[in-house]
Amino acid sequence: QPDCFDVLVQLIRGARRRLRPRGVLWLVAQEQVPVGRLLALHGSFEWVKADVSEDGRFVTWSAGGRAAGPRLAAPDGRLRKRAEEWLAAEQAEAEPEGARAGDQPRKRQRV
Repeated sequence: QPDCFDVLVQLIRGARRRLRPRGVLWLVAQEQVPVGRLLALHGSFEWVKADVSEDGRFVTWSAGGRAAGPRLAAPDGRLRKRAEEWLAAEQAEAEPEGARAGDQPRKRQRV
C-alpha cells in the first residue's frame, strides 16, 4: 500500500539498538511522508532536525541522543494522541471503497 509506513516505523523503533551511544539516525524521504510524526510516536531521541531540499520535494531528517524521559515532550501525551489520530485518519482515507476492518488486504502483483 502506498501509505503503509510499517518498514519506516520498524526502522525508527530499532534505531536506538543499532546506533552507537552518540549515533545519529539519518533519513531522507519525500516531503509527504510523515517522518516527523512517526519519530514523535515511535522514536526515543533527544533531538530531531529536518532540512527541506531546495526544490521542496525531499526532507533530510536527523535524530540523535537518548530521550531522558518519555518519548514525547507533552507530559500528558497530547502530542502522541494527535499523532495517533492523524495516522488513523490517514490509514482510513487510504482504504479502498467498501473495505471493512476484517477484510484481508490484497497482495500486490509484481509487474
